[in-house]
Amino acid sequence: MTEQEQTEKTIFKELFRVDTEDPTRTPLIIQELSRNDTIVSYYLEQNKDGIKKGITLKKSDFEKLIPIFKEISLK
Repeated sequence: MTEQEQTEKTIFKELFRVDTEDPTRTPLIIQELSRNDTIVSYYLEQNKDGIKKGITLKKSDFEKLIPIFKEISLK
């Protein structure tokens, strides 16, 4: 691997693991994606049937989701 390929490598760092109430489901994992020591985005991932699936979000997306999750949790 060349030096340029190493500097452009994206690093996934696990930040949180959220265990679900349903024991048959795998936990939801929130990861930070960084490139060259700069946070690029965040990744929410869950392993479904042996296949990892997820979505990429920006920090501003979380700010939009906070009131929605709060409302749902209060119901």
